[in-house]
Amino acid sequence: MASSQEVVAAVVVYQPDVRLLERALAAIAPQADRILVIVNDDGAWSCAMPANVTVERPGANIGLGAAYNLAARRAREWGATRLLLLDQDSIAAPDMVEKLAWALSADARAAAVGPLWYDSRTGRDGAFVRLSGCRTRHVQLRGPLETHAPVAVDFLISSGSLISLDALEDIEAFDEYFFIDHVDTDWSLRASAAHYRLYGVPSARLAHHLGDCVPATFLGRRAFLHAPMRQYYLLRNSILLWRRPYAPWGWVLYDFGRTGLLMIYYLLFQSPRFARLMWMMRGVRDGLRGNGAASGPHIARTQ
Repeated sequence: MASSQEVVAAVVVYQPDVRLLERALAAIAPQADRILVIVNDDGAWSCAMPANVTVERPGANIGLGAAYNLAARRAREWGATRLLLLDQDSIAAPDMVEKLAWALSADARAAAVGPLWYDSRTGRDGAFVRLSGCRTRHVQLRGPLETHAPVAVDFLISSGSLISLDALEDIEAFDEYFFIDHVDTDWSLRASAAHYRLYGVPSARLAHHLGDCVPATFLGRRAFLHAPMRQYYLLRNSILLWRRPYAPWGWVLYDFGRTGLLMIYYLLFQSPRFARLMWMMRGVRDGLRGNGAASGPHIARTQ
């Protein structure tokens, strides 16, 4: 186990690939004191689970933000000081939590640390990201990853993030209104605004499955294909987040351009185009109306 039985791992599950979920649970079981599996669907599937797993069934899809907040409450009840977030298809390296826990302990102002993930289908590495003016840039990692020191970053994806529960209480909970897209972005921005730091740990590795890869690029960028409804959440939540006082203008301008190009790509090249357009229009409408714009984590609500 990672660090004096202080780590609770939370795995949020929605209509999983059962064999992949079993691999994910088996990989994390020796590294955490307890595992909380939050089932965000009707649970009409069965899965072999390690002995240290507790299953929670909210009875509906409460979204990622609400699931993470539920996991944080349970972790505190169980006496944990750190919460590890994992997707149902993310496979942790055998020493991932140990390396993350060490990095989190190294800085008293560290809110969260995350591993260097790689695409489990292609083997291609992800990247740690910093905000630089009106764009983001990848942190260049030189030398062997096994000996590389943690690097300061501005954003961490939720899967694989090891979070200090004390910092989470100070920064406040995940915004449940966001439901799925930008849940981690919003929390990362609030952590920075509260003068906490985030770190990427190159020696900690995580095999991660990122959506359905589109076998093409748009303006030199890889795209990931999601169902039309996801365009609603991405656009709505982007607009809401652009209006939050802690969102830096540089990031707002960057995300405005990135999101606009992505929507153009979907409309031009991905069917069903009409359904995508309808969901986009709804997302823009609700974002501009300000639904949830003033809620933040204080009065977040679950859809």
